[in-house]
Amino acid sequence: MLDRFFATLSRRALATSAIAFGILFILVANPPRTACDSQYEEFQKDQVGRLTIDSKLTVKPSKTTFHLAVEQCRFSNNIGGCLEFFSILKTVLRELDATTQKCFADMGGRNEVKDTLWVSFELITRLAWGEAPPRSYREAVGWLDTPNIAIFCELKEVMSQFYGPERMAAFSRDLIPKLPGGSGLRFTDAWPRSILSKGCR
Repeated sequence: MLDRFFATLSRRALATSAIAFGILFILVANPPRTACDSQYEEFQKDQVGRLTIDSKLTVKPSKTTFHLAVEQCRFSNNIGGCLEFFSILKTVLRELDATTQKCFADMGGRNEVKDTLWVSFELITRLAWGEAPPRSYREAVGWLDTPNIAIFCELKEVMSQFYGPERMAAFSRDLIPKLPGGSGLRFTDAWPRSILSKGCR
């Protein structure tokens, strides 16, 4: 049946169809670059050695500098051990702050960006909370100092732009019971003791 169909087509029609199919295949396989692609590529270049491993290295480390800093910060849980983590995060946020509004969703969906922001958001929340629930709202920021809190506020601002307040609120509600001792508290008691309840204004 297909043989008869193709036999009825002229050579010109077959050639036109083949060319059209070829162009369509090229567009699907290699979609045209957008302004958001360009922004992401610039961001990637700036983050080589932080969020991505330098492809030029002969011996490549198994983890990025950022992930090593996260591990060190989790292990030490103090201002000195978390210095590199906050330093890297501050640099990343300054770069992301240059993202144009129309590219918020695109940039926020990129793996390096998404993983960095959500991991950082949870880590800082855990650092402030500590190994047991803070005794009151006065202890909600734990050992974090003013520069650390300022970086957390920048993080919340960027994430709010990329993901929206509703998604962040849902993530926060799910995170509270996962904090040490958090599941044993009513949400209304736990929330004021967490850094998540603190305004940034």
